[in-house]
Amino acid sequence: MCTETWLHPNIKNNEYLPLNYEMYCRDHPGDPHWRVSLAIKEDLHSRNDAWPADFRTDNPDTEMVSAKITKKKTRSVLIGCFYRPLSSSTEYLTSMCECLKSPMVKHPTSTAWLGGDFNLTDIKLAKPPN
Repeated sequence: MCTETWLHPNIKNNEYLPLNYEMYCRDHPGDPHWRVSLAIKEDLHSRNDAWPADFRTDNPDTEMVSAKITKKKTRSVLIGCFYRPLSSSTEYLTSMCECLKSPMVKHPTSTAWLGGDFNLTDIKLAKPPN
């Protein structure tokens, strides 16, 4: 799972990944050098249809890439990598939360993992006790 990379479509996967990995990417709108990506080992049988096809159309500025991993006799796993720009509004995050509900409705028995850079600068974590 990667955010804020300088990878672009002209860089081949085998230039920076081990063999036998599938790479799913989403470029930043207006700048193909700024992308979010997921690298998934090929034997995990992944595909990038975890989120509905209209996700990109309805959310053209959302910087997220997703995949679904399916293994026989186990639950499928939905994986999403998300980047929220510092300059975005809180409405951007609210919209993203709404979008995240869709795959859970489509795949109710799946496990979902979401990671990335949410840039939640207003959260202040307490220091652990000594």
